Amino acid sequence: MEYIQPHRLQKGMTIALLGSQEDITAYVEPIKSLGYQVRQVPIEAESIGDKWLHSMEDDDCQAVWLVTDYENLFDYTDYRQLVAALASSISNNELSYIQVIRKKRKLFLAGTSYSVCQEWLYKKVRLGYGLVLATSTISGIIQQAEKAFVVLDSLPHPPRGQIFYKEQAGYLYDGSWKLLVTDIKDKPYLLYIDLMEAFNGKKDLSIKEWEKKVRLTVEAIGQDKPFKQEKSWYKNIQGIILRCDRQRDIGKTLLSQDLQQVCPNLQFVAYWPSDYKGYIPIGQRIQFRAVSNTLLWETLG
Repeated sequence: MEYIQPHRLQKGMTIALLGSQEDITAYVEPIKSLGYQVRQVPIEAESIGDKWLHSMEDDDCQAVWLVTDYENLFDYTDYRQLVAALASSISNNELSYIQVIRKKRKLFLAGTSYSVCQEWLYKKVRLGYGLVLATSTISGIIQQAEKAFVVLDSLPHPPRGQIFYKEQAGYLYDGSWKLLVTDIKDKPYLLYIDLMEAFNGKKDLSIKEWEKKVRLTVEAIGQDKPFKQEKSWYKNIQGIILRCDRQRDIGKTLLSQDLQQVCPNLQFVAYWPSDYKGYIPIGQRIQFRAVSNTLLWETLG
């Protein structure tokens, strides 16, 4: 089954907001002011399965946003309930849900952490999703989800003095957590690594610490299926997007001979500031290129 892309946001659409009533209330007016309709769906952790699935398949909304990040709660009881509730809701009618949700192609926005909802959409429905950064503003996320193009400044030292790179089309993979993909047919790849997550927000790390974490992350992904089955997958990494606290002078080091041995065709490393406001289209097919040491991508579909 081929991956499909969710529809991009367009003004006038209705967005279903799922989460606690307190969180939902904070989102309603800002979203309405940007030209969207809102459907409020208050949930408890134990009811998320049924209500999330209903929102993904019904005709009353064109996008779904889980505004409460249950996975980042200090009390993980809620998260365990979320996993159990979703599994229970899906189990009896999974094939039917998959067919309907693929047909609807709704954009699903969630929090910054690995989600059981995202995993199911990615693995079973084969639908990309939007990963929302913790510091994103509501308007910033909406505007990014509307736009075709995203621009990121690359790290200060282009590899081999290169300042232009031809357009490539491939999937944007998330290397920050366990990869969700079940195949890797589309090549080349763009890899997103959240170093803020990897180092738990720790600052003032040495350049070597940053480089080691990136290299180990890439190598660890290579041990995970299905990448382990494709011995040459490292050669298909064309670019890496790093989310970190500040730019530093790490571009040259991250593109050093050590990392080039792991990713021989790596062309650029882009810098995603920790306070950047937007979202990342994880699992979606994008067209990307580096021009004048700046990364541009267009979400396809």
